[in-house]
Formats: sequence, C-alpha cells, structure tokens
Amino acid sequence: MKNAALLGFLLLAGLTACGGSDHDDHGQPPPASPPPVAEGAPDPFTAQVASLSASAPDDTEPVALDGAAPTMPDNTEPQPVGP
Repeated sequence: MKNAALLGFLLLAGLTACGGSDHDDHGQPPPASPPPVAEGAPDPFTAQVASLSASAPDDTEPVALDGAAPTMPDNTEPQPVGP
C-alpha cells in the first residue's frame, strides 16, 4: 500500500512539474488610457452640504437639508465636500 501511495505521489509531483509554460514574450502595447471625464457642477445636495459645512457657526440653529434630495448618479465620480 505504501508503494502505491508513493507511486501516486511521485506521479502527481511529476505532472505538476510539467505545468504549461505559457511564457509569451511578445511585446504588447500598453492599454489605452480611459478618456478624461469632464467634471460637471456638483449636484444640489452636495453643493448645499458643502456651503453649510464651509460656514457653519456653532451658535446658530440647525438647518434642514430637505431642500435638495440627495442624488446618486452612476456615471460620475463623487464630489469632495471638504477642502
């Protein structure tokens, strides 16, 4: 039984050493860079939050953010709120 296990192990070890050498040394051009995305104006909710965070004194009443609904567009990057 030990001989069969040893033979099986050696067979598997030999087959793994024969792995497919897929070394293609053909020079491939670098991938094309994506086109630049034009930054548009931030959505109204982000603009409102940014303006409130830029000038929010601690001695005033809280301001409701219900004036502009938050948007989640799929085709733009998130806009930074802070400086």
